Amino acid sequence: MSVRSFMVEYRAGTELITFSRFWCKCVNISIAPHRTWITLCRIEAINAGNGDGGRALKWLCWLADKHGVRISGMADPFGSRFLELEKLLDWYVRHGFDVTVSDCYYIDREPRELK
Repeated sequence: MSVRSFMVEYRAGTELITFSRFWCKCVNISIAPHRTWITLCRIEAINAGNGDGGRALKWLCWLADKHGVRISGMADPFGSRFLELEKLLDWYVRHGFDVTVSDCYYIDREPRELK
């Protein structure tokens, strides 16, 4: 398990554009690395609704699996132009995240073995 090697590959697979990191120039991904996991702070497709966000999240999950890194965060729909909360939670579940509801909607994904 190596957050450091994850971050090296994450930076190589994204591009820094005006203080944000973009995957394929179409999805803004913001993460915060910790010692043994990363926090997914934000994932936002520039043109919502065409699958770019899902492809970017799939890549991020693959990268986390490759390096044995857990992904955690909070589901937040950012307003009406994006997915409503129930659809957003479904989206994360389809990508292998567990959702815990308490004071917020927490998402957590343990790394999986690559096939």
